[in-house]
Amino acid sequence: MNERIKKIASKIEDTIPKSNTVQEIYYDIIPLLESQKVYFSLLGAENIVKLVFYIYSLKTQNDFILADKLLSQISFANLFTRVEDYYTMDCPKCEGQGAHDCSQCGGSGTLDCENCESSGNVECEVCGGDGTNPSNEDCDNCNGTGEENCPECDGQGEYDCGNCEGGWVECEECEGTGEIETYEHEYRNYFIATWNTILKNKCELEEASLNPVMSFERFESMSSQYIILNSFEDHDVFMREVDSDEMYCNFFDDEPTLVFKTSMRIIGGPDSTDISEYLA
Repeated sequence: MNERIKKIASKIEDTIPKSNTVQEIYYDIIPLLESQKVYFSLLGAENIVKLVFYIYSLKTQNDFILADKLLSQISFANLFTRVEDYYTMDCPKCEGQGAHDCSQCGGSGTLDCENCESSGNVECEVCGGDGTNPSNEDCDNCNGTGEENCPECDGQGEYDCGNCEGGWVECEECEGTGEIETYEHEYRNYFIATWNTILKNKCELEEASLNPVMSFERFESMSSQYIILNSFEDHDVFMREVDSDEMYCNFFDDEPTLVFKTSMRIIGGPDSTDISEYLA
């Protein structure tokens, strides 16, 4: 099978940009995998990993020697790190707007004038609504209409609601921010393939334990020593012992059964990204 994968690598090498790292090769090959999903799915996730290394080896050294060496040393691990700050979500009461419709005006921002029953006019005070003066001439105050502008609403038939601004009232649940803080923390999950001895030994030693493998900062500094085959962000409630900005390993295996996840990304089986043992 390896010879077949090497032949495929030789055929598609020119379609992949030259890259400085194995990770870049993996990112560059994803669109090709997605465009021919059926073919590459049948080839299998394990062979896709080999294909990435073979293409990288061809591009950097024009042979497969480096790839065969790295593949003989490779192991797989799933690591995660939680973020220090609590996870915030859109306020359910105001749907993230920070404000909601005023209960008094229904969100219109105005109230109907009761004095004039929203007409804007009231009976003329001078002529009592007759439209004429004692001389039976048109009333000067209302020009003979018998009505004058309502003094309560200045003839508008409505007036601004004093309980809100433009129909909106600041949400008391989130104090106008549109977000509420939860008891959950965001976390980042990484399923990786690594050939680095230190990283492999640390993952194997601390697998499924509450002891961190290393800091997130150090993990990032070693990025040339592994490939991130799949990653995602989520949020949940963690055990108190799980510290922020530390990398924990919940899965480690030299030869796992690799499977495709969303968008042809690769993981080590359905349970490899399960971190439930670290949750409260």
